[in-house]
Amino acid sequence: MTPWHQKSVKAILAQVRSSATGLSKKEAARRLLTDGPNALKELPHVRPWQLLIGQFKNVIIWILIAASVISGALGELVDAITILW
Repeated sequence: MTPWHQKSVKAILAQVRSSATGLSKKEAARRLLTDGPNALKELPHVRPWQLLIGQFKNVIIWILIAASVISGALGELVDAITILW
């Protein structure tokens, strides 16, 4: 199967059943009825503090924090700061 970016414009237009001038009004209305509107769903607003708290749900973050604490305890302050940065 040929990747889409290696196909010709003519082949892509045939695949999506369109033309270089676009869809007719009749075809656009039919696709709107069968496929629905071309719109993204509205996502709920996320507050900045929720994003920050969400970062700590990842195990890798806790491993990095532990590595930074261990580096700091061993006197490797540059490494501890670099890990946290």
